[in-house]
Amino acid sequence: ESGKLVFSNAEHIPMVYIHDGEAACPQIEKSLALGTYSVGKELFKQNSLQLSRGDILFFTTNGIDMEENEKGEVFGEKYLLNTFKDLKNSNDSVIKFALARLKEFYGSRISKKDVALLAIEYKGRLV
Repeated sequence: ESGKLVFSNAEHIPMVYIHDGEAACPQIEKSLALGTYSVGKELFKQNSLQLSRGDILFFTTNGIDMEENEKGEVFGEKYLLNTFKDLKNSNDSVIKFALARLKEFYGSRISKKDVALLAIEYKGRLV
C-alpha cells in the first residue's frame, strides 16, 4: 500500500529496478539460499526501496547466466543492466524486450532449462 519494498537476494542474479526508464540493480549483500538452513531473520540481509507509480521490478532465474555464448561470455549483471538501456525507446513489454535481448546474446545456445522472467509494474496505491 505504501510502495515500500523490502527484499533480499539469495545467491541469484539481483533484481533490476527500473525507475523513470533507468535500470539499476540495488546492491545488497547476498544471503544464504532459501532452504539451506532453518529460516531466521538473521540469515537474510535486507534492503528496501520506495517504489513510485510506473516503477518496474524485473526478476530472472539463474539459468540465464549458466551457459556461455559463442564468445565464451555469460549473461550476468553487466549485460542485464545493458539490456534495459534501450527499453524506454521500445514499445515492447519488459519481458518481450528482455527475451529478445537474451536470444540475441545467446543465439541458439540459450538454455532450455531454468530460464524464467518476471516483471512487476507498481501501479501505486489502490483506492
